[in-house]
Amino acid sequence: GCNNYRNAWGETSCPHCKVKWELRKLPLFKDRRRENIIGRLPVYCPNKEKGCVAVLSLQSVEVHLRDTCAHETVPCKFKDLGCTKEVFKKDQKVHLDLSDHLK
Repeated sequence: GCNNYRNAWGETSCPHCKVKWELRKLPLFKDRRRENIIGRLPVYCPNKEKGCVAVLSLQSVEVHLRDTCAHETVPCKFKDLGCTKEVFKKDQKVHLDLSDHLK
């Protein structure tokens, strides 16, 4: 079932129960050896269609998205002040420079 399988071959749902997966919420193997093997498999960044060219290990996707992927969409730093714009990490400075947040 889902608890014994991890998607590493591009499938979008569990082959056992057909539940759709989100890449960041994949079920883990109970077998640590298999988890380590699968975790080292190369995958494209989930933001490939947005322009990211990174190929990384499955186990490092979450850190890549959080820390280094310039194509990850993030809310404006002034969200708490009412800005509803979401931008790529790489475009945050441009958004702030072109907006009137600080005026």
